[in-house]
Amino acid sequence: MKNDHLTLGKYLRTLSLNTNCKMLIDTSTWDFTNVIVASNMPDKFIKNAGPGPLNPKPAVLDFKGGMIDAKLLKRRNIEYLVFQIPEDLGSKIRKFPTRVYFRANILNASKDLRKLNQIGEWGVFALQL
Repeated sequence: MKNDHLTLGKYLRTLSLNTNCKMLIDTSTWDFTNVIVASNMPDKFIKNAGPGPLNPKPAVLDFKGGMIDAKLLKRRNIEYLVFQIPEDLGSKIRKFPTRVYFRANILNASKDLRKLNQIGEWGVFALQL
């Protein structure tokens, strides 16, 4: 497990989570499993797609149309989004697939989200409705 995953898991435990609150987690790589384990709160997560990257189901957020459906997230009690995104969108140190940059731009530009933290390759966003 990478140190970023442990740090992110510990950070997620510090968020104020009400009883019904859920976190939507990126499942485009298997790294999401490390984050869920490190958080010690597996029941708080909704996987964006999958059970895993090799067996995808329709995504909760598919990023088609370039927008976030905040009302859909609210109906599903999703208050936080945890997605792998580049730390620096201009940097090409680590090569990410084009779709990762595309969704990073959407997440960062959404008026319905507030970026709380960036821990390694993971961005944490709060829904603002």
